[in-house]
Amino acid sequence: MNTILRIVVFSLLLAVLPRMSNAAEACGRSFSDVVERHLAAVKTRDLVTYMQTLAPRDDQLMILPNGARLRSTSAIESMHREWFADSTWQFNTREVRRDVRDHWGIVVYEVSVDRPNKPGDPFLLSMLFAPESDGCWYLQHDQNTLLPTE
Repeated sequence: MNTILRIVVFSLLLAVLPRMSNAAEACGRSFSDVVERHLAAVKTRDLVTYMQTLAPRDDQLMILPNGARLRSTSAIESMHREWFADSTWQFNTREVRRDVRDHWGIVVYEVSVDRPNKPGDPFLLSMLFAPESDGCWYLQHDQNTLLPTE
């Protein structure tokens, strides 16, 4: 009986472990991994990867630098599809703060979206990430706040 139980457990592990590994690779293994993946997707205009870093639900909220709010994943995707189609900008970031706990992490960047011969207005990008039930970290909240210009 003990041998049969071991065989069953081993068989289940063989079936489940590859899926767990693929999920971890798909979403990033840590807070830092998914943050870097998210920023790289913006910088390279990779909409598919960008969308994979958002929490898997439609009640997202993104606050843009001008105060406009996008209230759904589909609205965020639509805005990014249009923005990523424009190849004239460069996304520049400087990390200001990072705080990671067991069940959430926040990172704040000073950002400028610069175009040839025209620097963008600086803003703060504050992102809250947290793991979902699949154990993967996802973007839960994205707020952009214009900085005063001198």
